[in-house]
Amino acid sequence: MSWRKTTWSLVSILLTLSVGVWPEGEPTADPWEDLMRQAARNYGEGNLPDSRDSAVQALKLEQDTDKGINLRAAESHYLLGEILTALTRHEDAIHHARRGLLIRSKLLGVDHVQVGFSANSLAQAYQDQGNYQKALPLNEQAITIWRVHFGKDHPHLAVPYNNQGRILNIIGKHHEKKAEEHKNEGRTDEASRSQALAKESYRQAMTYFREAELILKSLPGEGSLTLGACYQNMADTQRALGQLEEAEVLYRQALKILGKELGRKEPFVILCISSLAHITNKLGKNDEAETLYRQALKYTIEHLGDDEHLYRLLTDMGAFYEKIGKTEKSIDCRAYATLIKEGLDE
Repeated sequence: MSWRKTTWSLVSILLTLSVGVWPEGEPTADPWEDLMRQAARNYGEGNLPDSRDSAVQALKLEQDTDKGINLRAAESHYLLGEILTALTRHEDAIHHARRGLLIRSKLLGVDHVQVGFSANSLAQAYQDQGNYQKALPLNEQAITIWRVHFGKDHPHLAVPYNNQGRILNIIGKHHEKKAEEHKNEGRTDEASRSQALAKESYRQAMTYFREAELILKSLPGEGSLTLGACYQNMADTQRALGQLEEAEVLYRQALKILGKELGRKEPFVILCISSLAHITNKLGKNDEAETLYRQALKYTIEHLGDDEHLYRLLTDMGAFYEKIGKTEKSIDCRAYATLIKEGLDE
């Protein structure tokens, strides 16, 4: 399950506010309006191919007006950016989202609320592509505009707050990896600098996650899945900072929400169980850790289909069983992990 799936309802709300809301009923005298209404409705229902086709047709109707520099074309570009991001067509999504942002900025001014929607859309497209450095300032632009227009606690801000936290978390992991590389190379000063950068990124990520949490806690109907995912991201960040007790609390909150909403066989939930197993192991809660490890292993094999995660999980379990004196189980886990690693290296 992708992050976008957990935020689907919130993103759909942003979409309808940005492209307009039209009542159901008979077709209007405006073909563009009918196509956009159909595209937005299909998007909200998860029918992405039909949504894309309608949005493409709507854009074609406006491309010859003022050389395509008009607000209707901008709305069509914005919608196509959202749809194509959901379809993982990253380059096309970025093209349309960027075009929508440029037109809206030119015609409405850089501080207009619709520019905030387009900045958020382009940030999501870059983020899903893995281009985090380009996504960061766009998320911040959306946050700045919406805080002024809607207020700092408005539900719309939950999406860019969450995304900004996730990006900073990923950047923190990158710095941490560099720190380990420098350490292995004997470059102590560089390792220390990279580690400091990692911790600063994690601390910044927590600031954004806390902002998102405050908003999402007030949206139990529409934001519960997103809140669960937010707790999981917060827990990952606290774990990276070495705050194990805080991470444990957050993982339990995430598992309570995600397990209830999705079931314990969904990828987000399996990852959460695995992480909680690791934390309870580190905190010396051996009985609970063993139960969680067994659940995580069973669900990973049966439902996750991720050999890299399975390898890491088996390695962690092997170390755990060795620590508590269950040598045969430790050997079995490590032997299984070796087989998985050989497959990954082929």
